[in-house]
Parts: sequence; structure tokens; C-alpha cells
Amino acid sequence: MAFFDSFTDAIKQKWLHFFEVNREWIVVQMAAQSMSTPDGGKRPSSYLILGVVNALEPKLAQLMFPFAKLNPDPDILIEVLGLNFDPDLAIAGQARNLDDGKVYSDAPNISGENPSLVNRSLGLNLPDDDFDDFNQSHETGELVSDVWGGDSSGNGEELPPRVFDGSEMARLFPEN
Repeated sequence: MAFFDSFTDAIKQKWLHFFEVNREWIVVQMAAQSMSTPDGGKRPSSYLILGVVNALEPKLAQLMFPFAKLNPDPDILIEVLGLNFDPDLAIAGQARNLDDGKVYSDAPNISGENPSLVNRSLGLNLPDDDFDDFNQSHETGELVSDVWGGDSSGNGEELPPRVFDGSEMARLFPEN
């Protein structure tokens, strides 16, 4: 159970990050098709979410076949994966939780904005649009974090044996 909880937490964070970065076009898609959520909001279609999270988390793709064999309903799969929530509300809740933990009284009183000071303090000396030869994927490589505790970007690692026993699968996908 701990494996599945940490796995679904990782998927949720990846989905929220993707939604935040791609919100503009996802909201347009949601105008055509969206689903009501238990938190009183709306979310994109189950198919969109499943496609995105499968692309973001390759290990989920290994689980989707047995999950779909047990219950092919995409809305149920979204529920089991813990993704049946309004992403806008979840992002707002995360921001509120982060704000609650910060201490602002110790911050220096800075009025106005001084970009040269900001650039100097960050050690940057780039014009705003000088990103022509910036190629992040080749320079840094892609890092995929996983719940198994290692970096497994593209190494074809399989799921550990006996990830889910029969009782766990029965709990996740009860027969209707």
C-alpha cells in the first residue's frame, strides 16, 4: 500500500506540474469536455489525463494493461489513481500551503524593482531573449524520479515482482 500511495503522489505532482505549464490550451479543451469533481470543480477528460500521466510516468504504462483488464472505465482509473480533482483548486491549495509556511517579517523592505540588482544577485548576465542555443535536454539530460528510489530514465526497468498482491488489486478494483 505504501508503494501505491507514493506512486500516486508522484503521478499527482507530475500531472499538476504539466497542467500548470499547459493550462492555457487545456482550459480551451475543457470548454468542450470536462468532468465534475468531488471537490466541486472541473477537470479535463479522463482520456486526456490518462494519456498525459502515462507519458510523464513510464512505469504507469506497465500498470495500465492490468488495471484496464480489471476495469476499463477511464473514470474509474482516474479515481483509483487519485486524479479525480480540480487541478486549479489543487494548485491554489498548494500555493496557499506554501504561503502559510513562509516567514515574511525577516525579509528586507525593498520598494521598486531593480532588474540589474536581481540579475547580479542571481549571477545572471543574459539579455531577456538570449536563449537561442539553450538546449536543456542535451546539456543536463532528462532526470526521471521514481518511487523505486533511483533514476531510471530510459533503462527499461521493469516493475518489481509482486508489486500488488491479489488483495491489493481487489481493493483497488472492486467488482461491481
